Amino acid sequence: MGFVIAAACAAAVAATLAVLLTRGGGSHDPLAGKTLYVATDSPAARKADAWARAVRSADASALRRLAQTPTATILAGSPGDATTAERVVTAAAAKRQLPVLALYNIPRRDCSGHNSAGGAHGGRKYLSWLGRVVDAFDSHPVVVVLEPDAVAEITAGCMPPDTAHLLRAAVQRIERDPEARVYLDAGNPGWFRRPGPIKRLVSNLKSAGIGQANGFSLNVSNYFSLSRGGAGVQGVLEYGQMLSEALGAAHFVVDTSRNGNGPYGDGTEPQAWCNPPGRKIGASPTTDTGQPRVDAYLWVKAPGDSDGTCRGGPPAGVFWPARALALVRG
Repeated sequence: MGFVIAAACAAAVAATLAVLLTRGGGSHDPLAGKTLYVATDSPAARKADAWARAVRSADASALRRLAQTPTATILAGSPGDATTAERVVTAAAAKRQLPVLALYNIPRRDCSGHNSAGGAHGGRKYLSWLGRVVDAFDSHPVVVVLEPDAVAEITAGCMPPDTAHLLRAAVQRIERDPEARVYLDAGNPGWFRRPGPIKRLVSNLKSAGIGQANGFSLNVSNYFSLSRGGAGVQGVLEYGQMLSEALGAAHFVVDTSRNGNGPYGDGTEPQAWCNPPGRKIGASPTTDTGQPRVDAYLWVKAPGDSDGTCRGGPPAGVFWPARALALVRG
């Protein structure tokens, strides 16, 4: 009888340790060995099919390269987001693949002043929307990139400080699903270059629940390269390791979808972030990064999705075939 009790206690301790290692960084990589999900109905896939029928075989082949690469689904506050989440996670589970969803609907998103301005109308509506999306996961494996740039915008002073409490509630809601892995976004190396703002960023990440998340995400929808920054700007990996150290060895993921040529200039010029010319797709998505604290390279922003109505682009998030081709061909 004592042996049975001891065994049960040991099992309980092991289970507790597994949860602690899965959440909030540490030595465990929850994405190790996973195959990322490839959708079959992306705008790139549809355009490639259309161009193939129009005998534009070279262009069709270039877009198929994008269509066959695992890319995140961005949920930005549309009424059908929960249905989309259910469809994606169910399709991925059937293929034994791991889907990535980026949730981008925080109130006053993008500081209410740029091409992606918007978001939910208040905290209650945001959490209600998020709850419906998370319910749709139905305990299927999924990676969640939570609210690109929101913590950086709090740090920059253009997002209300109480947004951090809303993000903490979102992290807690997501992590209640045992198969969801959540990475709280931390911006990119171009946001802050001095110790003071970076220290505030770390503090805000803690307030926003990084300790309950699996880690943080970097470079979402941006162009900073893994190893090379610009004038006074670190590469993403160096920047990420610095934040990781400050956050107790937290793990992170990186958006590499469009960073093959690095940032435009040093990444801080006006509109350097908005459809800059001469850019290129980056490293292919993988959960085998060779970096102990980097859980994955992801394509969060789909190559070819416009950053906004600058440099001749369509509205933010709209697929722009000409830009997609330019990114593939570098």
